[in-house]
Amino acid sequence: VSIVEDLMKKRAPFRDQAVLYLVEPNEESVSRIIADWTPNKATLKQGPLYGNTAFLYFLGRLPDELFAKIKACKELVKRVKILQEVNLDFLTKEAQAFHFDMGRSPSIYPDLYLSKYQTAENISPMQEQMVQKLVTVCATLNEYPHVRYPDENELCRNLAFVFQQKMNEFVGSNDSWWYNGDGLHPNSDRATLLFMDRKDDCLSPLMHEFTYEAMVNDLLNIEDDRITYNSINAGTAKEGMTDEKTTKMDALLNDNDEVWMESRGMHIADVIKVLSSRIRDIVDSNTGSTLNKAAKGKDGKALSVSQMAKA
Repeated sequence: VSIVEDLMKKRAPFRDQAVLYLVEPNEESVSRIIADWTPNKATLKQGPLYGNTAFLYFLGRLPDELFAKIKACKELVKRVKILQEVNLDFLTKEAQAFHFDMGRSPSIYPDLYLSKYQTAENISPMQEQMVQKLVTVCATLNEYPHVRYPDENELCRNLAFVFQQKMNEFVGSNDSWWYNGDGLHPNSDRATLLFMDRKDDCLSPLMHEFTYEAMVNDLLNIEDDRITYNSINAGTAKEGMTDEKTTKMDALLNDNDEVWMESRGMHIADVIKVLSSRIRDIVDSNTGSTLNKAAKGKDGKALSVSQMAKA
């Protein structure tokens, strides 16, 4: 892969290279793909944007009407080598959590609660998209779950019914797909999927956690799990110094950071105790002694724990 670009932005032509599309199965994505292979007099685009090979990967099920649009684009069809649904229409921000990246839509709550679509036979396009994304999650996890929902909740009942239909369709059209608890995997059981409404738990959104992760999100600017901070250079954090030299550093708060993974769910007070204890262990170790000697002032006075942390 020589370059990665956003399909929704203007892109330079690479007519001597193959192209791989990894996109959501929606109208906008398919229209953009077709536009790459269609001449446009208004933009002076002469012919296809890429070479003679195209690979199409869709994150979920491609609707029949969108598949028909692709088939109608002859310039694209004759270059397609692979067209496949990969069932990855969701984001995993953590090892045990995922989301559908739909919170930015201003219409998500009206579509859920104020929509004219109020029956399982007539759900809104947004609700259907949500269910289809959930099917890709189950497909990826090899789960064909039992479905449960509050009987008095009409929204949950409708979504659960449509999900069961979509999941049955997926299982029926994929003979080679297996799921936990199918009888062929004796060490696994079928999962249970619970459809719950936010109004069943109105208190949680009003509560504030006193965890390390909550504090970090409150006090620091985090963008794509990355924070930028000023790191004081070793040897410039001596007692009484006012000309400390700093370097801007980036830190990624993700599964690769062992301290973050261990501490993120702990109470702030407990995190302070643990980190203070570890800093003292470093101070007492050979590494700490070396840093201490390098950072001592002319008076030979050793650094404090806080100064050692800076160093």
